[in-house]
Amino acid sequence: MAILKSDKQNHFCSFPWNGLQIHVSGQVRPCCMIDDLGIKYQSGVDLRKSLAEKPLEMVREQMLRGEAPRPCRACYEEDQMGVQSVRLYSPAIDTENLSSVKISRAEISLTNRCNLDCVMCRPQFSSRVQKLYQDFASTHPLQERIDFPSFTVPPEDVPGLVEQVCEAKEIRLIGGEPLLTEAGRLFIKLWAQGQYPGRLEVITNGTFLDDAILSDLASCQNKQVDMSVDGVGEIYSWIRGHSWQHIQEQILKTQAQVPLRLIPTLQVYNLFNLPLLADFCQKNKIRLLLGHILRHPHFLSAWAWPKSLRQQLSLDYGSLWGTDHADLIGFLQKDGEYTEDMRQRFLSWTHFLNKKRGKDWFALEPQAKDFLLKKI
Repeated sequence: MAILKSDKQNHFCSFPWNGLQIHVSGQVRPCCMIDDLGIKYQSGVDLRKSLAEKPLEMVREQMLRGEAPRPCRACYEEDQMGVQSVRLYSPAIDTENLSSVKISRAEISLTNRCNLDCVMCRPQFSSRVQKLYQDFASTHPLQERIDFPSFTVPPEDVPGLVEQVCEAKEIRLIGGEPLLTEAGRLFIKLWAQGQYPGRLEVITNGTFLDDAILSDLASCQNKQVDMSVDGVGEIYSWIRGHSWQHIQEQILKTQAQVPLRLIPTLQVYNLFNLPLLADFCQKNKIRLLLGHILRHPHFLSAWAWPKSLRQQLSLDYGSLWGTDHADLIGFLQKDGEYTEDMRQRFLSWTHFLNKKRGKDWFALEPQAKDFLLKKI
């Protein structure tokens, strides 16, 4: 038996063997970090066949030789930054029995459609955000791509998907907004009916969590709802374009029926609001997970704030949340490139959003005027 496990001293990762992702672009990949390998999702085709295609076989061969495959460079770059990359969470496998390795972790993007236009999201992940960028580009020409084809898994594919991942230890339904689709609701229902032992994790904005979905989730053996909530009050509403009152009701209703975590995206817009979200979670006995750190688009990252301020916040945050959020604390303390061009892009985007939202973010976060309006 030859057990191989990933660590910071090697280039190995087991996800090319035991991971599966259906990406919002309609691509099939082993994980969320790897580059597009050109393997397209095909309705009705066994995903295990897709995962045996040559581009992924080449990645596996390189890893077994101790090399760093170029499609996996995003994880290696995070390793160099001192961030806990996704590959370091991959389980150890026996390299002498690779043919018997089964999917242990599946991440299924059921659609790139969404009902919200969150300001830090990117157009490939949300149809509403794509429209937001198109409106912005009409007066602010952009270099990057902002038009992406629509992708949704048809509901008739869902029974086959469930069968193919039913032995996985962890299954994540993501989007877009997975509960916006018939496929999302059906997947949860079939998972509950099958009483599969793997943990079903639904990553959602929470707006569609109705009684029927919560009842099916409650019937699953092992379940988790991760709700994307980036702050409280008007900051939440400005970032997500949705009512804080409604999402607060959804949070409390969900928490009463299934395990729930709130997962904010750390970004320029909510840095000072996160302690208020922590207070809300503590008051309502809800788990808060602070590991989702925005890096792209870079101009909206927390690095927009001066390093001295971020370092002070990291000390405050550390005393508030302890060592469970070491990645967040470390990120705030690090040097990060933030240029005047990025600041100008941030200002243009923010002024555009202020008109869309009918609210001035600088009025909601007055400390920003002292720091973010100054030329770098």
